[in-house]
Amino acid sequence: MRLLVSLLVIIMIAIARIPLPKLPYRQTSDPDLVQESTVVDQDLVLLVLLSAIALTSLVWTSFDFLLQGNISALIAIAIAAAIGKILAGILLLSNHPH
Repeated sequence: MRLLVSLLVIIMIAIARIPLPKLPYRQTSDPDLVQESTVVDQDLVLLVLLSAIALTSLVWTSFDFLLQGNISALIAIAIAAAIGKILAGILLLSNHPH
């Protein structure tokens, strides 16, 4: 259990250290847009918090399936994650101007 908690803490630290890209609305001196960036920062904190909760739930659910020997559920989770990654990549590439 300590190993799993340590692994989650290491992953959280690694994610927190990823530098954020410079966004266009952060480069302005307009006070109205500065307020908007504060809201975006708060949204980022909520997104990280919800992601951590979802990741914890996924890890414990996967661990429970593994202990019960329910390999088909683990394969289904892996396939769903792969499909999600593929769709997210397609979505990001379609919205990224070249």
